[in-house]
Amino acid sequence: MEGYVYGIVAVIAWTACTVPFAEASKRLGVATVNLYRLLIPFVLFTIVLSLFLFPNQNWISDVGSIYWVYLIASGVIGLAIGDMFGFSVYSLIGPRLGSLFIVLQPAIALIAGYFLLHETINWIGIISIIITITGVAYVLLSKNTTSDKVTYTPVALKKGIIFGILSTVCQAMGIVLQKLASQQAAIAHLPEIHFLTATWIRITGAIVFLLILYTFQKKHKEVHTNLWINADKGVSFLIVAIVFGPLIAQPTSFLATSILPVSVFQTLCALIPILVLPITAIYYKEKITWKIILGSLISCFGVVILIWRDTLL
Repeated sequence: MEGYVYGIVAVIAWTACTVPFAEASKRLGVATVNLYRLLIPFVLFTIVLSLFLFPNQNWISDVGSIYWVYLIASGVIGLAIGDMFGFSVYSLIGPRLGSLFIVLQPAIALIAGYFLLHETINWIGIISIIITITGVAYVLLSKNTTSDKVTYTPVALKKGIIFGILSTVCQAMGIVLQKLASQQAAIAHLPEIHFLTATWIRITGAIVFLLILYTFQKKHKEVHTNLWINADKGVSFLIVAIVFGPLIAQPTSFLATSILPVSVFQTLCALIPILVLPITAIYYKEKITWKIILGSLISCFGVVILIWRDTLL
């Protein structure tokens, strides 16, 4: 059950940062949010690791090369590219419709986990994943979109769909590569890596990639200017998002995926669109209908089956 505890904490934290990230992306710009939500945790994690967890130790060079390769790849694909598309989706079509693409991640993780991690899941587990994503999709697709306070154009919707699919694939692969790092390190008989060190490496890889990308795109001035002038008062939203996202959700996600199959963890994450509805109901004044409640119950039923799948056979 330890893996499920970490997974639930991660899901709650990701849920809490969804609306703040959406608002920060609108106000400060996707590029600014994507870079600084990594830079600030990078500094904090460096201080914690250097001064408190591993004082008087060269904790960077002690990490095996296998961890570096897979975790940097995970950071670039999942945190940099995947989240860049993800923040664009939120700014284009809002957090409710943007969260819909999360329901695709369990299926992608199940396939990738089977071929890359050699993970298997029994037929009850597969059925529970289908039940969960069906409930989430029912909630998001049946909701009366005319009551949305988030407006978007047909062009924005089309771009949002494309970016949403790309974001989903990249984020799922980022999680798979993260777990693959631990698997390959265990085969090579390397010592286990501390979860904060692993998170730090992923963030480092993502930051380097984004700095290179924004330099080629000549966005480096825009990225920093939007933050310093606090465009549309977006910094406060960014701070809240950083606390719940990179500082809480990312480390607990690593702990969860080190124990659970990636498809199981991604199924838990599929509940985020359900959990975010009360937040959007308060912030965007959206109504919660009986269809939302029914879909939520279906999703929760699917997760319960998933957690207890091995005892049901």
